[in-house]
Amino acid sequence: MELSSMPDSQRILLLREYTLYIFQQLGKALENHQNETNGANANFQKALSVMRERERQLRDAELSLAVTAPMKAGKSTILNAIIGDGILPSRALAMTVLPTRVQLCQDQEDPKLLLSQAFYDAMKEFLDADEFNEVNWGNNGIVTGAEQIRQTLTILNDKVRSSLQQSKKLRMPLDGKDIPVVYAKLPTYLRRSEGASGSMPKGSLVLIDTPGPNEANIGEALQVIVRSILQEVSMVAVVLDYTQLTSEAAELTKNEVKTIASIIGNDNVIYLVNKVDQRRPGDLTTKGVEDFISQSYEDNAESGDNLFEISASKGYAAGGFIRAVTGRSLQDEDMRKMPSAISLAQELYELWEDELEDATVDLFNKKATRLWSNSGIEQFLAVCIEELTGRAYEKTVYTSIDYLGTSNNQQFAGSLRA
Repeated sequence: MELSSMPDSQRILLLREYTLYIFQQLGKALENHQNETNGANANFQKALSVMRERERQLRDAELSLAVTAPMKAGKSTILNAIIGDGILPSRALAMTVLPTRVQLCQDQEDPKLLLSQAFYDAMKEFLDADEFNEVNWGNNGIVTGAEQIRQTLTILNDKVRSSLQQSKKLRMPLDGKDIPVVYAKLPTYLRRSEGASGSMPKGSLVLIDTPGPNEANIGEALQVIVRSILQEVSMVAVVLDYTQLTSEAAELTKNEVKTIASIIGNDNVIYLVNKVDQRRPGDLTTKGVEDFISQSYEDNAESGDNLFEISASKGYAAGGFIRAVTGRSLQDEDMRKMPSAISLAQELYELWEDELEDATVDLFNKKATRLWSNSGIEQFLAVCIEELTGRAYEKTVYTSIDYLGTSNNQQFAGSLRA
């Protein structure tokens, strides 16, 4: 099959393999030259550095997805379900004011929150002294542990919201590079066999928890930051509340969604309709939801390919339990005392305390795996990751091919001749 006739996803993966091979061979040639000459000049070191960085970019994709909710719809619960831990603050009232970057890495063990010096300085100027001192700024801006991270982000969001309501002006870099960053381990249910549909490539999945770009209560500076973030990510997931779809609250979200689509493009917007587990006979069907989204938010969303019905509460209970037991040898009695087991039982059973008394690790593992699949989040992630991977590789492949074709490559030849 010729390259031009291949499906886009297959063509990009093949081009990636070819381009990666070229950079690997060029890197080996430069390393051999270094060993043979027992030295290196500045041009040589620069050439070798470029080779290795291009090779890393081709091998390790960074997939970026912003998640926003024009109305209170369980956004943070969805993100925590994907993470497999309650790292991000979540509650019934509006929570997110500060955009937060969550980077899920395969080699990250314990979660940590990084607060940059620029962010620290901006908050010190913006918040009152007493409010500023209530925040746990960690050790050199690093906060460790899921509970400590959640508490820190909760306090930060509350204090910033309170100050914005007092019409205070927030001054911080507007490019989105200095927002809080959480590093956490990529859950096992996202690490499937390489090459499988919806599998994570080596690299990281970046989720950005962000308020909407039009939210008045986040202030002008944060509105600019949010828009900057939306321009940089590959896709945006918009979370909607199934129970509020046809209400007045949903009407107020249309301009918000329209703004997001204008920034990133309709084709790059995914709709997550949460709380479908509350659907009852006579309520809006799946087809009805598709028609509503198409008519309300898009002009060309007729296929439903960018629409997913999910249950964040199911996904969070299942994902938290799977993460808590993975790689551990647990006795049934010890498992029953775990908070994640209690949360899972509460999601599974009406008389959950009675069922928990007889639960086994094997039974709850099976129940959690089935619940995770039934939550709809697994299907959303499989499609989303496959699409994000193609886009991430496409961008890296073509910039690398362009680089190979430019005059910059003369430095490589010059390094080998030096």
